[in-house]
Amino acid sequence: MILKITSAIVVVLLVYLLCTIARFLYKKEHLATLPNIQHVEQLVGAGSSLRYIAAGDSTGVGQGASSVEKTYPMQVLRELSRSHTVTYKNVAVSGAQTKDLIQTQLPQILAYRPDVVTISIGANDATHLVSPDKTIRNIQAIVEKILAETTATVYLANVPNFQDGTLLPWYYISLLE
Repeated sequence: MILKITSAIVVVLLVYLLCTIARFLYKKEHLATLPNIQHVEQLVGAGSSLRYIAAGDSTGVGQGASSVEKTYPMQVLRELSRSHTVTYKNVAVSGAQTKDLIQTQLPQILAYRPDVVTISIGANDATHLVSPDKTIRNIQAIVEKILAETTATVYLANVPNFQDGTLLPWYYISLLE
């Protein structure tokens, strides 16, 4: 019996080791080719002028996209530039939480005086066990501030659904915050 349990443990550890090695090799080969988002202003298209800024977390940066052109902010830019001359800037930062967006990206958004804003934020709040209520309040504050101080249309993308469950029971989350 002990031999079977020991064998099962060894098999599990070997599978875990193989998965870890495979993940390392994948990252080594593919992470170097991830999109390199330029945080500089770009001018694209022809037509009436429009100012577009993308903000948020790794989704806004393009994590997971095979090229800069395939990131969602660049796809939005491409569509907007069909009928407008778009002045574009991306201020998204991988790993950003809603509090980070408020502290560092929101002032940049407001100073940019955009017509269109896309924001992808919230996933890192969830993975860092920020309560859904706090995350939702932060997102509301971000949108309200942009709407109050600019004439921009704001689009939220990739915001996690905070209504259908949590990673931990509420009492654990409250202890960790």
